[in-house]
Amino acid sequence: MLKQASQHPGTAQVVKPVDIDPSIANGNNFARGLTILLRHAGCETDYLTVMGDLGEAFILSGTEYDSKLIGGYADLGWWPLDRWHIASRLPFLAWVNGVALSHRDVDFSGVAPDPAAAYARLFQAMVCREINADRALLACWDGCHVITSYDTQSPPLLGWCLFGDKPEQMRMNDYPCAITTYGARSEVMDRAYADMQALSHAVDLGRGMVKYGLWVTGPLAWQGWKENLLRRQTEHFWHGNVKGLLEVARRAAIRYLEVMAARHAVGVAEKLYQAAGIYGKQLEVLESMLTGPEISRPGKEQADLADRINQAAMLDLEAVDSLQAAVGLMAG
Repeated sequence: MLKQASQHPGTAQVVKPVDIDPSIANGNNFARGLTILLRHAGCETDYLTVMGDLGEAFILSGTEYDSKLIGGYADLGWWPLDRWHIASRLPFLAWVNGVALSHRDVDFSGVAPDPAAAYARLFQAMVCREINADRALLACWDGCHVITSYDTQSPPLLGWCLFGDKPEQMRMNDYPCAITTYGARSEVMDRAYADMQALSHAVDLGRGMVKYGLWVTGPLAWQGWKENLLRRQTEHFWHGNVKGLLEVARRAAIRYLEVMAARHAVGVAEKLYQAAGIYGKQLEVLESMLTGPEISRPGKEQADLADRINQAAMLDLEAVDSLQAAVGLMAG
């Protein structure tokens, strides 16, 4: 049992209603959580807008070759959901929505030896403060949870699990390794300027200009996806995960761009609709990819998969050209 700080009760819960949208199935669970958090803070936004503003609708990320990793690229299946990119975009998301966002993140290795002790040391006071102030928060381990209460059980966090087809009310099964909170309100960014900045970031992602340690985006990530599958013969499960998460992302990108186009001048709108159409073609390629164990054997199926990844990568660059043209028109 955790020892509560003397200034906090052993059990507390958020009183203000938490807006959980059950209609978002198979979405990016961190973006779903941020949307709920922002709406709890009083911001007017939605899941698709958060996905686009973050850049999660447009990203494919991977790692560069590392001699310490067997086979070069690592963690193929989790590339699209790694928190590094989302955490880096929280200042922009806060600016767009006019609310302070804070994020504390530790490596799994810093929590795993003694998760309860790590939670008590790193996160407990923050969680108690937020819940007692009637503010929901996000907690992450393997997936993202909207936390609405705590108690003295182990683990102590309760709320909504977003790591599945539909939000599910439950106790978090693990201690968190990351916490995101919201704070004071401020002036909201002009939406036209926010659009231009969000698209500029999408272009940087597509061109591979966004990097973080060994993490890369754009063409190098697409190349890593293909080469990893061709070198390592047991990765069909992880390939299916990347494919599925990319489909979620590109569906959001298409709708995000279509909605954005409706509020811009004809020239800009034309480029945005053009990019959305290209992402639609890319989505068709992604949906046509094989995911079963047959891709683990060299042969026709594996060659076909490599060709489809190449097609999807080329369509990504084609869509980015249209996005870059739209940014140029917005700026001009």
